[in-house]
Amino acid sequence: MAKPSATSSREKKGSSIPGPSTRTKTAPEGPGNPPKSPSHNRLQYGLFLLSLLTPALFSSNVFFGYTSVRVLYFEGIVTIMALLAVWQESVWRQKPSLLQWSILAFLGITAIANLLGVDAQNSFWSSFARMEGFVTYIYLGLYFLLITRFQFSARQWTVALAVSVSIALLLTIFVLSTKAGRHTSDERLMGTFGNPTFMAIYLLQQLGILSLVALRIEWKSRRVRNVTKLSGLGVAAIVLLGGMVMTGSRSSFIGLAAGIVILSVLLAIRNARTQPKRVLLYAAIAVGLAGIVWFISQTDTVQHQPIIYRLTHLSGSTDTWQPRKISNQIALNAFVERPLLGWGQDNYNYGFASYYVSSLAPEGSDWYDRVHNVPLEWAFSGGVLGFLAYLAIWAGGLFQLIRSSLPAMQRYVLIAVLTAYFIFNLFNPDSILALQGFFLLLAFIDTSFTKDGLQSVTPQLATNRPAWLLPVRGVAIAGLVILAYFAIITPAKTLRQLNQFNRQSSLFERVTLLEQTYRAATVGKIDVADQLVTLALSSLNDANVSAVDKQGCYDRAVNIWGEVCQQHPQSSRYKARLASLYIAHDDYARAFPLYEEAVAIEKGKRPALFVQIGSAHLQQGNVAAAMTDFKQAYQLEPRWETPLVYEAMAYVVDHKPAQADSLLYKVSDAGLVANIALVKQAYYMMRNPAGLMNRLRRVKFRHQFLPEIYVDWTTAAFDAHDADGLLTALNAFSWHHGIVYDYSILKQIYTDAMERNVSPTERMRELVAGLAKNRF
Repeated sequence: MAKPSATSSREKKGSSIPGPSTRTKTAPEGPGNPPKSPSHNRLQYGLFLLSLLTPALFSSNVFFGYTSVRVLYFEGIVTIMALLAVWQESVWRQKPSLLQWSILAFLGITAIANLLGVDAQNSFWSSFARMEGFVTYIYLGLYFLLITRFQFSARQWTVALAVSVSIALLLTIFVLSTKAGRHTSDERLMGTFGNPTFMAIYLLQQLGILSLVALRIEWKSRRVRNVTKLSGLGVAAIVLLGGMVMTGSRSSFIGLAAGIVILSVLLAIRNARTQPKRVLLYAAIAVGLAGIVWFISQTDTVQHQPIIYRLTHLSGSTDTWQPRKISNQIALNAFVERPLLGWGQDNYNYGFASYYVSSLAPEGSDWYDRVHNVPLEWAFSGGVLGFLAYLAIWAGGLFQLIRSSLPAMQRYVLIAVLTAYFIFNLFNPDSILALQGFFLLLAFIDTSFTKDGLQSVTPQLATNRPAWLLPVRGVAIAGLVILAYFAIITPAKTLRQLNQFNRQSSLFERVTLLEQTYRAATVGKIDVADQLVTLALSSLNDANVSAVDKQGCYDRAVNIWGEVCQQHPQSSRYKARLASLYIAHDDYARAFPLYEEAVAIEKGKRPALFVQIGSAHLQQGNVAAAMTDFKQAYQLEPRWETPLVYEAMAYVVDHKPAQADSLLYKVSDAGLVANIALVKQAYYMMRNPAGLMNRLRRVKFRHQFLPEIYVDWTTAAFDAHDADGLLTALNAFSWHHGIVYDYSILKQIYTDAMERNVSPTERMRELVAGLAKNRF
């Protein structure tokens, strides 16, 4: 019924744009300019389509499989594309466009910033959890350059964009239909992306690409076009929007709204003179629809759904502005110290430790390892030069988009999509799939950019093959092979060995494997070392492990993590990690000096570190020192109440339950909810479950209770043999979550507890687990 257009907009009014086939002046065929092979083009295009499968790849059996598998696959495809491109003269023949120069300059400045940063190794290789080091950006830059120079036709571009959207639709339908990939705490949809926010921006980009595809398809008749758009494309848009809603990502809808506003403004400017009434009508419809959606979202039935509540509120546990404010302010403070070239990529933990200000963190957060603002992150990572280089990419893309041969409506949609992505990035860090989508759109813009209809070629390569081309090709191939070995093959081996690690039954074999993996690793080197430390900590607490094996594992973990601290001497985080390992082995003499070094690096400003030191003193039996540490943490930031709970536990250890109970009653309701596990532990250490029950009963606003808290409440009432307390807890649970269950179920739990002495714990856990399954 429809087919992608392959004609230029100058040849046929209203059809799709020209592809790269119209952008390059082609020299006469001859020895220096052989004709392009159709099979060559098909192979390149096939690899391009394979690169679009990156979002569909995921493995739950691989270390951080939602990131590592995708990145390695993507880099592998790009490597094959690059090796193929080395021998294609048309790739070398074209002059770089403004956008291509912008990306090359960005990569060059970023490389220098990383080399001169505080941790070049981490900047270049990153970790398996992120895999966003400089090496990944090299491949993203290559990806952009290759697909802009492969000269795909307009039809090929339209099909590729349609394939990208189709993959997004299939992923969304699969996740929604199976209820798989939900966030454990609030059931937000994250699919195979590892983070709801990362899925949200991916779907937002694909929603824009869907609009672009709808505009690029040439329809046989207006009736067919209208029916198809309203049915197939409309349903596709609803699916993508539904997936965005289920992610609970407010910033994605802020970006969407910004994109729609920009698109509306552009359309209004274009139609203001010719169709002013239509502009007003569209504006009225948009305002009316927005009002209807907002009205429906505020109804009690809709607000009862946790995800909708999160999307429409910024308070309590849904208030994520404070963490963003903290990370952004610290990044600004750190930027002032190194303003020219910054700290290097993936080194925010160094700036965080040096410029942490407790007044910025009412929640007393332990660590923020990312700046939640992409432009600011590049200012921190690359200084003024890196920040300007990043903005230059956007400026170059916008310049070429405005001057491209695309029809006006397609340009407007692209501007709206890029606006939505930029606004989203003001509240979030980047992710590999969002970056791939961004560079894909930039490549599409670059291939459709023309100046007087043509893109000039490098004169030296237009009619002959210069002598330097052959050695340059040799260097390029060698560089690609070396890069692939260290950036793809070695990390793949590391992941395979980490997978084998989980299958080893012998502690000695597991430790040996981790040691060998650590020595050979590039990407994720610290991840492997951390796995060894985790193994050592677990073995020290395992009664089934012999003393000899415990000591052997501990010694080797100390040796490896000691190397990590030596290679990263300014990392307070790594020093505190080694100190915790010493504490687990009761080696306090070696632990506390490391804690002192960490405090010095952080200038004694981070309360969470003092809580960690106080816990170590408490484990040592030095209650007085522990209380001093907890008081110090609380004084640094009185709004963070976790130190109060720890201080209460210190009183419990010191056999002073009255003082402990008094402190626990000073904790606010919000602090109680945030630290419920510690509060429960304190009361049970005092053998006073009734105290926990009464403390929970006194909370006025129980809407902030997570369902799991009712498990603790009913258990405490049962352990205290308090029938009224149990009834109160069950009634409170019914009030907030009883819409899912018949009250007779809760009544049976009460009867079993009081008459048959059956603990309500397991039954309540089943009900809480069932709540997640019944959401949406």
